[in-house]
Amino acid sequence: MQKRFVFLIVLLAPCVSAQDVPKAISVEPIGIAPGEASTLVVHGLSLTDSTSLWTNLPAQVSRLGAGESSGSQEVRSAFSDSKKPPAGTIILEAEEYHRGTWGKRPPFILNIGGGNANVAEWDVDCEAAGNFVLEFNYASGGERPVRLSLNGQELTDKAAVTQTGGFGPGDTKWIPECVVALRAGKNTIRMECVGGTPHFDQLALVPTELPVTLTAAVEPTDRLAPWRIDVPTNTAVGIYGLRIATRTGISNLQMFMVDDLPTVREIRGATSSVEGQLIRLPVAVEGYCDSTHADRYSFDVSAGQELSVEAVAQRLGTSLDPVISLFDGTGRELAFADDSPGLSGDCRIHYRFKAAGSYSITISDSLTGGSSSYRYRLRLGNFPLLTTP
Repeated sequence: MQKRFVFLIVLLAPCVSAQDVPKAISVEPIGIAPGEASTLVVHGLSLTDSTSLWTNLPAQVSRLGAGESSGSQEVRSAFSDSKKPPAGTIILEAEEYHRGTWGKRPPFILNIGGGNANVAEWDVDCEAAGNFVLEFNYASGGERPVRLSLNGQELTDKAAVTQTGGFGPGDTKWIPECVVALRAGKNTIRMECVGGTPHFDQLALVPTELPVTLTAAVEPTDRLAPWRIDVPTNTAVGIYGLRIATRTGISNLQMFMVDDLPTVREIRGATSSVEGQLIRLPVAVEGYCDSTHADRYSFDVSAGQELSVEAVAQRLGTSLDPVISLFDGTGRELAFADDSPGLSGDCRIHYRFKAAGSYSITISDSLTGGSSSYRYRLRLGNFPLLTTP
């Protein structure tokens, strides 16, 4: 007769009150790029707890303390002490932007449209790839943050926050913003701001040996914790998860996405306008829906161009149940999607344009809900749309 042995394993958990268990967390941004060091900010976390971050993403993770970032550093202006900038410096007149809606009042660009969105893009030709200090010559008598992007990649939404003492021509100062990597050939600098803006006179790109600083420092608070995540270049595009562990328990599962599309942020106010927020393909937009309107994004295409559009929200655990619609320049709806098969409530479309021109895409909640928890990542480009069983 064969004997059977039964082992009883008892796991004893510490007695923890409901108040001690970590509350629900959220992360920002919800999309990060492979091959880069990104700052992932976790909200809803007490920093008095010793914490660790667990993720199924094959990446190096480290927590940032006060004053740290994924690469901030102190840089002196090349124009200080009346010195001439080094050879190879590129100076751009702000009012000579190549595309945009920013108001012009020489020598400045400044807000002259109330609460309208101000957008400006400058094209920069670079003979050889290299690192440059991006400096702004501007006047500002108050904190008016600007969203700054390079080649479709958002660098910060808090550029040009230094106050120079006023808004007049005599108040201008050269202020270094960050160190950027320019590629050989054409590069595009983009600035966006809703409402009051600093008064910009010039932009400069100064050659440097300093390392790139893509992300501004994030100061920890008692409910916010920044983490540095180094994502390997060969990481597959997809959705990953993380939890925060503290000495009193483990947080909820929070989803985020690794994406090779350049990221821009929604400009509140621009997406509710008739024209919508202007974007350049390919791109992924991060934003959230209001209950009062659909968010609209406009873009240009050429004849015969194919476009894939994918709304990622339910798969990231947000409150949004997305619907998307594609329109031509006359407002005629060309395509619509809601609850596409295999996407757990998310949706997507693929469309081939017969004619060149301006088109737009809208995203909203299927039940007209909306708040800051109705977040989305809207992906637009020529990428395959695959469904997993």
